[in-house]
Amino acid sequence: MYGVYAYLCIACVQLVAPIFLTLLFIIEMSSVGGIKIGLLTPLVENSNSIFTASFVRGIFSFLTWWFLTWWFLISLGGFIFERQQYINANK
Repeated sequence: MYGVYAYLCIACVQLVAPIFLTLLFIIEMSSVGGIKIGLLTPLVENSNSIFTASFVRGIFSFLTWWFLTWWFLISLGGFIFERQQYINANK
């Protein structure tokens, strides 16, 4: 009934959300490095905080690596699945 446009929002979220999260992690990592554009800058600047600059930079580096690795693996799994479906349909 709705056709292709019913899933357009889902497809956009699947594409835009990982890009947005990756950019957020990179911005937060750069804010700890001296550029004051991140959300956690006041927490890191407080000298009494347990969130030292190297600790927060390490956390966001790990989160960026982990997120991009899983995004790649899930995309690869989807590609392999679709390829197998295509091969099986053409037999």
